[in-house]
Amino acid sequence: MRLKYIKYILIKCFPSAFLDYAGFYFFNLIFSLIFMTNVPFLSQIVSNTYNTSYILFIPKDEESFEEKKDLIFSDLSLNVNIISVNQIQEKELLEKLRKKIRLEKSEEKLVPEVFEIIIKKYKYLKLEKESSKLDNIIQGTKIIEKSKGLQGFNSKNYFSLFTSFFLFAATLIVLQVDYIRKLKKYLEKLRLFGVKDKDIIFNVVAGYLVFQLLGLFTGYAMIYFLENLYTTDTIITREYLFSIIIFFIVQNLAGSFNLVLNIKYSLRKFL
Repeated sequence: MRLKYIKYILIKCFPSAFLDYAGFYFFNLIFSLIFMTNVPFLSQIVSNTYNTSYILFIPKDEESFEEKKDLIFSDLSLNVNIISVNQIQEKELLEKLRKKIRLEKSEEKLVPEVFEIIIKKYKYLKLEKESSKLDNIIQGTKIIEKSKGLQGFNSKNYFSLFTSFFLFAATLIVLQVDYIRKLKKYLEKLRLFGVKDKDIIFNVVAGYLVFQLLGLFTGYAMIYFLENLYTTDTIITREYLFSIIIFFIVQNLAGSFNLVLNIKYSLRKFL
């Protein structure tokens, strides 16, 4: 009974030759490895897309300036979203100001101390509230948001990602078109026996998805094993988790959705 049920499942969900499924397995394995090498690139692009820093201006108050500045830093340290507060060197700041405005020597002492506030990704500061608190300590203290946009643009990162996705999409289309072509007679027979289109699509995609997921998980397991074996820089970490999830979802959705479209197109031709 069990043997008959297994044969039924194999015919229902795995109608193509084993080599076809083996080809999809290795295809997804190889591209999971390629995508994993792009994880740091995607992580850099994603993290740089979001504004994660602010600029803090502290006027140089002549009276108890250092003590008051310490109070400001103590107040900022209570904010759990702030990672660090880094001072912009006075020399660097003055050089930038001289390029933009005519700055007299006597006016240099009026230039406030400037700091960059780095906060956690996807977090933000309530500017009015924070500036108001700090202004009560040293009058004129202000926090402004840095201009949003992509920082640290790296064309190599984009080229690598684009090339990986292009090769993946092109190879996927070729493999699936060939796969559906081999299933033509099988699909025709199912139609003649009155099997509904949604059932045909579900069964065929389910079989394909099994080998797709096997290829993906094998690729991730290989990366994890090699990282532990050779103690290299790790990719499978919490830091890169978001990028890994993106690649995992894209690879699975692209493979499954494209196969559904191909099967639907083939079934329409039988009408």
